[in-house]
Amino acid sequence: MTIIILHAMPALASDSLPDLLSRIRERQGFWIAYRAQVTARFSAAGKEAVCRGELNYHRLDEKILFRCSGENQNLLFIFRAEDRAFELYLASARRVYSGHILDVENAPGIESALKPLALYRALKSMAVPAAEAEIVKEKDQTWIRIHTTRRGHKRLVREIEVTPEGDVPYEVYYSEEAQPATVIERADFRKEERRDRTRSKPVMLPRSILIRDFSAASSGSVAITDGAENRQEGRTELIFESVRLDDAPAADLWRADWPADAEKVSL
Repeated sequence: MTIIILHAMPALASDSLPDLLSRIRERQGFWIAYRAQVTARFSAAGKEAVCRGELNYHRLDEKILFRCSGENQNLLFIFRAEDRAFELYLASARRVYSGHILDVENAPGIESALKPLALYRALKSMAVPAAEAEIVKEKDQTWIRIHTTRRGHKRLVREIEVTPEGDVPYEVYYSEEAQPATVIERADFRKEERRDRTRSKPVMLPRSILIRDFSAASSGSVAITDGAENRQEGRTELIFESVRLDDAPAADLWRADWPADAEKVSL
């Protein structure tokens, strides 16, 4: 993506970095966890697959449990993560992969249309290190660009678009070659109701998330299978049909029920 730096345009609110980050926090509001009914659409190499299931997400503990089934309620996969540790059960292979969330991205012999790291990033925009960030204006858009410096070389690693309201509809993670590696597009932001309505500040969450992964495996089925060989762009679209905020999620929500005799593979 080419960014043209223009003179700052007048704004209703300050566009300093602290103010932008504060605006994002205020827009998202305070919440701990949610349960959502999600339809997931995967596409790569001209093939498509769809599944539907429940996604549980704990924002503070960084827990994810996503169970998704295809036609006739046939289970396709179960993905569970806590912080950066993950487990991914592929029903077709009766196999559970486990390891660090970064490990599955380039692991040989495993193809998954669901990219754990991309999902991890898509559900909540990650923290912005102020010392490595700068604000860029592009026409009527405001971007925060994040760089890293190694051996005296400054490299763009991430950029996010911030709307005047504080939403983050667009986020890009870059490869070491300065090419987009993962593009996250969030849309249809809605005010979500909470069971405890004593909190007055709204909670705004996207009901649609599109993940474009330019390292996605594309051979074989685009659902969740084994045997990846080639890599190109893959797309995962998450449509949140319903969202229920939960400030006290039960412990059993994070229990994965794959078969006890499933093969275990550590990455």
